[in-house]
Amino acid sequence: MRVRAGETQGASRTAGQVTEAVLQAAGPDEQAGGGRGLAVWLALLLGFSGAGCSNDDIVVNISGLDPEVRSLQVSASVDGQSLGSAQTVARTLQQFVVNLPPGTSGTVDLTVAAMVSPDCQLAEGKAQLSFASGSLRPTVVEVGLSALPALWCRLPGVDLRAVWGSSPTDVWVAGAGTPMLHWDDSGSGWQAVAATPGPYNDLWGSGPDNIFAVGPPGGFERWNGNSWSRTTLAGTPELVSVFGMGPSDVWFVGEGGTALRWNGSSSTATNTNITTRLSAVWGVASNDVWAAGINGVVLHWTGSAWTRTLPSPSFGLPILSLSGTSASDVWGFGGNGVLPHYNGSTWGGGGNGLPSLASGYDLWAASLNEVWGVGSAASVVRWDGGRWNSVPVPSGVSGTALKLWGVGRFIWVVVQGGTLLRFPR
Repeated sequence: MRVRAGETQGASRTAGQVTEAVLQAAGPDEQAGGGRGLAVWLALLLGFSGAGCSNDDIVVNISGLDPEVRSLQVSASVDGQSLGSAQTVARTLQQFVVNLPPGTSGTVDLTVAAMVSPDCQLAEGKAQLSFASGSLRPTVVEVGLSALPALWCRLPGVDLRAVWGSSPTDVWVAGAGTPMLHWDDSGSGWQAVAATPGPYNDLWGSGPDNIFAVGPPGGFERWNGNSWSRTTLAGTPELVSVFGMGPSDVWFVGEGGTALRWNGSSSTATNTNITTRLSAVWGVASNDVWAAGINGVVLHWTGSAWTRTLPSPSFGLPILSLSGTSASDVWGFGGNGVLPHYNGSTWGGGGNGLPSLASGYDLWAASLNEVWGVGSAASVVRWDGGRWNSVPVPSGVSGTALKLWGVGRFIWVVVQGGTLLRFPR
């Protein structure tokens, strides 16, 4: 498709006043005439005045634009045949024209995607019109944009595995074979930032200028506010999870029962008395840290040593995530949707109302009445203080939801296949 941009003056909402195109796009078969070889001309209007439309114009008026929307993507088809790739409008305009060749007949489907950035869609609107042969005339269509259940960012070919943010304008994601990606909510989308190649399994930070990324054996990656750099920890196996209570009290856990404590300048290995993989770490104080992993292993650090505890009943399934709000409110999530909860004295089941899941992968707890979880089949669930409820995701999202993080009024979720979702809290 060809795109030609321009600008006009004035304001109009009726087909009889639209005369000049600001943006036009033609399909590859534009010379073929009507029927299947259609040329579609999209005219995005800042406003027009003058003589009337041609007999082949469809004027589309857009409503429901969110202030966060920065551009529109317009696509069209006739009788199910796409008329080329979607056309992006670099500014948020509320009217466009589809100009069809003379003699066009059939069912015209229009889709308008409201974009926050080039790769992130917030809302969508659709219209369908049917024309009998010889009946085409200037037509005005109202398309109302409806918000998707979540902002949907599509990054094809990117293997994402971790997310963390300090604010709604400072969010990081990382994964395998890709650079770190950063979101600043400027409208430019996810921006690549150079770092040592992963794969990275987890991210955590004490603030915007002190962020840790763990994964490859032999150390970790750290962001200092300006750049990512590698800190070497000789002999360290693959690290799987990171969490801290501050910049000088950070825990790393991983393969072989590894549990390292970082004091801001160096690390100390602690004895967990296990040799299996630890998948999660979370804590509330320097003497109150939890770690969990394969076969339902749960460890508790009390300030000088790890002690092994078994949730009751004993689940025997991998626990892949830990989160909580206090010493008496700790959650775990893992295989077959196992969901143990610690109340300050004992572990018990916490899965009231939880939808059936092949596996739960991550948790994020904000309060006693707000806990989010993600898992297999792009599942997103939320605890309201009494039961778990499913959270709708945009139609078409698939794959395992691997990680999530809450920041400000949003929850960010990483889904396999290069998908990021941002839910309102």
